[in-house]
Amino acid sequence: MTLSSDSTVPCREITAANPDGIFFMQSYALKNKDLHRKMLCRLKEYGFKAVVLTVDAAVLSKRRRQFGPSMNRRLYSKQMELVNYLHEGDSRAIYEDDPGKLWADYIFKQVNDSTPVDLGIIPWIKSHSKLPLIAKGILTGKAAREAVDHGADAVWISNHGGRQLDTTPSTIDVLSEVVEAVKGTEAEIYIDSGVRSGSDVFKALALGARAVFLGRPVLWGLAAGGSDGVLDVLSIFKGELEHCMVLSGCRNINSITRGHVIEEEKYLTAKL
Repeated sequence: MTLSSDSTVPCREITAANPDGIFFMQSYALKNKDLHRKMLCRLKEYGFKAVVLTVDAAVLSKRRRQFGPSMNRRLYSKQMELVNYLHEGDSRAIYEDDPGKLWADYIFKQVNDSTPVDLGIIPWIKSHSKLPLIAKGILTGKAAREAVDHGADAVWISNHGGRQLDTTPSTIDVLSEVVEAVKGTEAEIYIDSGVRSGSDVFKALALGARAVFLGRPVLWGLAAGGSDGVLDVLSIFKGELEHCMVLSGCRNINSITRGHVIEEEKYLTAKL
């Protein structure tokens, strides 16, 4: 499970609730390095296994339903604050020019920048967190290789669920390119965005992904049935994946190979 740094629940409470779970902590490249460092330094102690650096959100996209100066105030209130950026004993006044405004307003300004994320921050994050780093938001082989060359231990192919840059390719379409770009390194490849069935998971694994992450389906399950709804969604995906494996002749995950999928372009060429 990957926890957003924008969570309104303290990250230590989430890991404590499931000591046997595997948790990653998502992070942005904050302008305030002292604020960022304090958050990173606590993660290993709290049981996190890696830091996920979001590299495709240097600026927030134009999400039309959220237009207007009150966007952040509709999302957050004094009762729902971004608690994971504050170290115990710190006061918001240390970081804020106006202590009366929402803490979320300050954090959003820390994330938004006018330039792309500098991958040179990867070694800095690893040095303070003492954890492996996953670069999330990769959509090209070139970007994947650059992230790995800067010290990323894994690359996470993602188009942010289609919520950042419009008209980007689907992640499954760039997976092969990324696999080829990091060939010969020890970097793992993860993928999300548009995964809607167990057969989608099968295809991603066949094309070289080490892990497949779910976003919206989990939220739909949560909205429909709470925690039981989430378990139902995961169970459906697991059942569909196992069904697909059996019918494809695969006895285990390691037996899923590229030979089990046909890329559309090659298939159409062959048929013609």
